[in-house]
Amino acid sequence: MSCVLTACVATALLLLLEPRVLNSEGSLSTPATFDVIKDLHVNASSITPELRRLLWCWEVCSLAPSKEDQSIAEGLLRHSKTGQAHDEEAHAKHVLKVCTSRCKRGQKQPEEVQGLPSEETLQVPQPVAAYHHSAQRCIAAGVRRPEDAEAALHGLEECGVVHLNKGLVSSELLSMVSTAAEKLARDSKNAFRMDQARLRAGRQELWPPFAWPFNSSEVLQPAPSLAYLLRKYLGDHAVMDHATILIAPASATVAQAMHSDVPQSRLHLEIHFPLVNVTPHLGPTKFCPSSHGVAQQDDLMRAYFAASNCSGDASLSYALPLQVGQATIYDSSVFHAGSANLAGIDRPVFQLSWAANMHAVKARSYAETTFSNMEPAQWSQIAADINSFR
Repeated sequence: MSCVLTACVATALLLLLEPRVLNSEGSLSTPATFDVIKDLHVNASSITPELRRLLWCWEVCSLAPSKEDQSIAEGLLRHSKTGQAHDEEAHAKHVLKVCTSRCKRGQKQPEEVQGLPSEETLQVPQPVAAYHHSAQRCIAAGVRRPEDAEAALHGLEECGVVHLNKGLVSSELLSMVSTAAEKLARDSKNAFRMDQARLRAGRQELWPPFAWPFNSSEVLQPAPSLAYLLRKYLGDHAVMDHATILIAPASATVAQAMHSDVPQSRLHLEIHFPLVNVTPHLGPTKFCPSSHGVAQQDDLMRAYFAASNCSGDASLSYALPLQVGQATIYDSSVFHAGSANLAGIDRPVFQLSWAANMHAVKARSYAETTFSNMEPAQWSQIAADINSFR
């Protein structure tokens, strides 16, 4: 399941009144939305007027929706199919939704906000300040040392994406993978292995056979630091889902839309090994760090993230050029997008997809969905290779 950013805007606003967040025990709880972090200050003047208005309306409506908000909300409920809210909490959510909507549209009268904090004195709330600071720390981290597994794990948990220096898979093996993938892509008998429909903006995905060098022990038996990262992040039942070659061909001169591949964090990890040195002109992947699992966060953060357009903000997104032998590991729910390939040559990446368990693999059904219209005999070959990799 993927979520293009424009679609996520609508989704986030529709979900505005369903406050949910995973606490440290992994259960759902309702956050204290407007506690301000005193040592993580974000100047409200540094964010756009649209976002300031969203935060101010949220604060005002959380503190004291007006009688007019109450009246309009009750009128809407009377004319709805349900007729009334099921309980006080549901009714309060509905009033908050009406209040926020009216406030953002400038429909609230001055007397409705009298005595409440003004937009000019807005303090950026805790979750938003934490998101900004986290994103900036992640952008500054750059390429990390693969042998420092704890630091890599912390980075993945905070950022949803980490970049590791050479050492997980040898450059020699990746060179052989590159040569074999290029030969496979040119072989007309294996044309069915190349999917050109699922990925965005002209990207291609090549599904290799379970054969050397794709099935090297370096691939199937992760280096100790990578094995530690997979186990700690995904759990003890982590399994490989599939191995593919992602290709941004020379013709892919348009950037992808910012998107996440799945809605829930800590279920799927993607490991990318570039097969050529990725320069800025080759279109490195752009990431919005700390956006993983945004669909599971509280209602304020979903709405804020949807409206913030992280891909257009250099303080909330980045694209990092990488060399052969370096690796990118990211949670499939983190927002990302391939940049435009303007170098005039293909940009291939060896991708290893891992999942928390076989239930997550089956629920996503990535390969099955990709090849849902394939001839049974061809699908049988690909399915057999996938099962061998697993």
